[in-house]
Amino acid sequence: MNAIVAFPTPAEKTLGEQFRALRTTGAPDIGRERAYAAFSAAGLPHRRIEAWHYTDLRGMLRDVLPIAAGPDAATIDEARAFIGSLPALEGCRIVLVDGVFMPELSDTAALGGGVKVRSVLDDLSEAKLTPGLAAAQKLGSDESVVSLNGAFLQGGASIRFEPGIKVEAPIEIVSISSGKTPSAVYTRSYIDVGEHASATIVERHAVLNNVKTQGHHVLVFALGDGSSLEHVAKIDALGNDTLHIGSVLARLGADAKFLSVTLLSTGGVTRRQSYLEFAGPSSQAHF
Repeated sequence: MNAIVAFPTPAEKTLGEQFRALRTTGAPDIGRERAYAAFSAAGLPHRRIEAWHYTDLRGMLRDVLPIAAGPDAATIDEARAFIGSLPALEGCRIVLVDGVFMPELSDTAALGGGVKVRSVLDDLSEAKLTPGLAAAQKLGSDESVVSLNGAFLQGGASIRFEPGIKVEAPIEIVSISSGKTPSAVYTRSYIDVGEHASATIVERHAVLNNVKTQGHHVLVFALGDGSSLEHVAKIDALGNDTLHIGSVLARLGADAKFLSVTLLSTGGVTRRQSYLEFAGPSSQAHF
């Protein structure tokens, strides 16, 4: 029986070059080396992998775009204008621009003391993930595009709900790709819901200027015992030349309830995937 040898594609070679360049910038490791090693061993997913049979990324991804640069003043102004054009939200918004958490564009004043929001890079670089989140992020550790996200992670939001707190108004995480030039964006946000707490997270993505974009996004959820979380993803403003890969990693404690809904109306290529662990009895998940 002859073994099938998969030589690196041009896209995989470019990703290797990008990662080697990233290491020279002094960016904090935060698990990048381990994540890239996992991706490199697996390569881009292809049609021989059953879960990717209809999204043959190895054959589809002919070129890899450069990683988006951090937003400049003009980009921030454009993002602010876009946020202002969105429907009014009876809740709070957390804004990411080209992968970077932007406190100056976010509105979290109404959250009160029971919810803490900060850049996910702070949590990762200081190794402050809770045990639930640390376990939840391992759910996709053997999946190549989740590993790729970990290797090139630019930023995201870390949201922690104290035990017992009930947040009625939704919290929206808006990830904006500026579209200044064709580029790739890698975000990962962590949502930690304490025991018997409840909240609603709205995930929204937008690409401005209809420029070719490759988006790799991960949301990690850890639900404590008796907690409840609703998650709504609105994928409706990406343009016709966008590759969007979104992954949900969710770990549910005992008696926890998780509802995840995706509303999809856009062009380009979009793949949404979920990884779920029931870490306690009587928990429920609805997708």
